[in-house]
Amino acid sequence: MGAGGRDGGLAATGSLAARAVSVLVVTEINALVWDGTRVLANALFLGFFGVKVIRVLKRFKKRFYWNTG
Repeated sequence: MGAGGRDGGLAATGSLAARAVSVLVVTEINALVWDGTRVLANALFLGFFGVKVIRVLKRFKKRFYWNTG
């Protein structure tokens, strides 16, 4: 419909829709890169500190666990 039509001039033109799709694609690719880096960082963290963290958590559970029943 265009400016002044029934849509109030707010209809997306073809170029605007194409731009929106391209921005969406770039955003999703960026998100995948960030998510991949987070996965890698978590894997490295677990590789270096995983056993120590589990040991500390088990010790914490032994010290601060009580029965309520």
